[in-house]
Amino acid sequence: MTSDVLRGTDLFLDVLDFDQRRSGLAGNLVQLILYLESTPERDRLEQRIADWTATEPACRIAISRSLWKLPRWRFLSKPVPPPVNWHRAVDPASILDQRINSPISISRLPAFAIDIIALEDGGAILALTWHHLLTDAHGGEFLLARLAATSSAPTGYLPAADNSSLLSRLKEARRFRPVVRQMAVGGVTSPGREKPKGPFRLASTFRVIEPEATAVLSKRSHRVHPIFGETALLLAAALRRVNILCRGQDRKYGGYLVPVPVSRRLPGSRSPVLGNPVSFFFIYIKISRIEESDMDAVARDIARSFVEQVRNDLPLAVDASLSLGSHLPKPFYRWLLRRTMQGELASCFFANTGPVSLGESPGGHYDFLGVPVTACFHRPMICQPPGVGFFACRYSGCLHLTICWIDGALERGIMETAANDLVNELVNDNK
Repeated sequence: MTSDVLRGTDLFLDVLDFDQRRSGLAGNLVQLILYLESTPERDRLEQRIADWTATEPACRIAISRSLWKLPRWRFLSKPVPPPVNWHRAVDPASILDQRINSPISISRLPAFAIDIIALEDGGAILALTWHHLLTDAHGGEFLLARLAATSSAPTGYLPAADNSSLLSRLKEARRFRPVVRQMAVGGVTSPGREKPKGPFRLASTFRVIEPEATAVLSKRSHRVHPIFGETALLLAAALRRVNILCRGQDRKYGGYLVPVPVSRRLPGSRSPVLGNPVSFFFIYIKISRIEESDMDAVARDIARSFVEQVRNDLPLAVDASLSLGSHLPKPFYRWLLRRTMQGELASCFFANTGPVSLGESPGGHYDFLGVPVTACFHRPMICQPPGVGFFACRYSGCLHLTICWIDGALERGIMETAANDLVNELVNDNK
C-alpha cells in the first residue's frame, strides 16, 4: 500500500476478529494494526482523518462514562479529530504494547488513538487503538480502517515482536482486506491431513450482492422472520455449503453448533451488522434440516431456535470474554431482551463449522487467534473440518459476503464455486 492509495477513495474493510476484547487491560481496548508500504504524507493523512471525523456518524457518538449507563448516547455536532502520533527510530513493539495498556477515555471524541510508526525499510505501521464500546453507525466496527484502501497486494501486518505472549499472538493473527488473517503459531489442520508448514494463513474469496439482489434477499428474509430472517437465511445457506464440503471429505456429523453473536445496531435497520457482541447464542442445527430442499424451512428453524434462546437463556449467554457480566445490572438484561424482541437489535453472522484441531506450542494449546483454549467451541472461529468460515455485513445498500478457509486445506476453485452457489441460493427466490 502506498501513500497514493491512501489518498484514494475510502473503502470499507470487513473485520473478522470483531470480538477481540482484552479483559483486564486498561480501558478494555481493541487494536488494529496495518502495515503500509510507505510512510504517508503527514499533512494529507491528518487532513483526511479530520474529514473522516467530520462526516462519520460514529464520531458523533460518545459512550456514557459508565457501563451502568450503556444504552445512553449523547450526540455532538462537531466532533474533535483524534490526534495522530508520529514515531521514528523506536521499537514498534514498545509503542504498541504501551498503547494497548494505556487508558483511552471514552469521553474523548472519537475515542481512538492513532499511531504512525516509521520503519527502517521505508514502510510504516498504522496502529489504531480504540475503546471497545464504540460502534460504527454504518454497521461495521470500523472506523479508521477505511484509511487503508485496497491495493494490488493484500494489506498485511508486519510482526513487531517474536515471542509467545498473548498480545503478540493477537497482533500476529491479523490481516485485512479481503478478510484474511495470518494464523498464529501452532496452526490448525484437518484430522488425517499432513500439517502444512507455517506460516499458516487463511485464504478468502469476496462477494458483493448488488442492491437489487439484496432487496430480493431482504423480502425473502421477512417471510422467514421479521427480525432474524436474513441472518437465518445466511446461516442456512452457509451451513448447506459446509455440509456439502464435509461430505466430500467423508466427514459424518449429526449437526453443527453455531455461535450467533447479538450486537447493537441502529433502530429501524433489520440487517445483520458487525458490532460489539453483547451475547453469544449457541444454536445446534441438525444435518437433516440442513439437507432439506427448502432452504427457507431450514432458516425458519434456525430463527425459531434463536428466538427461543433469546427468550429463555439471555442471562446465561453473555460471553465471559466481554467482561460485562460483573458490571451489568439485572435491569439491563431486561432492557436487552425487550430491545431484541422489538427489533432494535440484530445478530452478526459468523458460522462455526466444527471442532478445532489444536496445534502444540511451548505454552500449551492455542486457537489461531492466539487464545489458550481447552474446549472445541471456545469462541467464534474458522474451524475444522473442513476449515471454512463465513462472514457477512451490509454496507452502502449491498450485502458483503466473505468466505474464508485454511490455505492449502481446500482448493481455491472448489471454494470459488461454493461462494457462487452460496450467492445463488440466497438471491434466487422462487416465491
